[in-house]
Amino acid sequence: MDYYFLDSFFARQYAQEEWYGQVFLVAAGFAVCLGLFGLTYYTVVRKQKEIGIRKVIGATVMDLFGMLSRSYVALLVLAFAIATPLTYFLLEQWLRRYAFRTELGIGIFVWPFLLLAPLVLLTVGSLTVKAARVNPTESLRSE
Repeated sequence: MDYYFLDSFFARQYAQEEWYGQVFLVAAGFAVCLGLFGLTYYTVVRKQKEIGIRKVIGATVMDLFGMLSRSYVALLVLAFAIATPLTYFLLEQWLRRYAFRTELGIGIFVWPFLLLAPLVLLTVGSLTVKAARVNPTESLRSE
């Protein structure tokens, strides 16, 4: 007689999918953080003269933050609007293969947006503060 527990049988059956999920989660988080930081840093460096001129005219750090974060928030909303239906369709197709499947709730799509929005604002904010503290004469003198 060969006996086994049903929960351990299912755990072995879906272990590879769980491992893939963890690997993709770590890789996606790492890629998003590095990509966001790199893109924001590139934008701040590219707009350094504009930031210097705006500071000379009298712009505050909040004005500069609004100027730089507006485009990133718009990109985040656009990405969310495009990715949500596409992801829903692909996940529905993928989950049809399994006998025991879970239903896709709204939380699986809203949580990434709620986690990325503060990350975007924190990254843009930190680099904006760093750029705003530079003396405007230093950024305007480079030519």
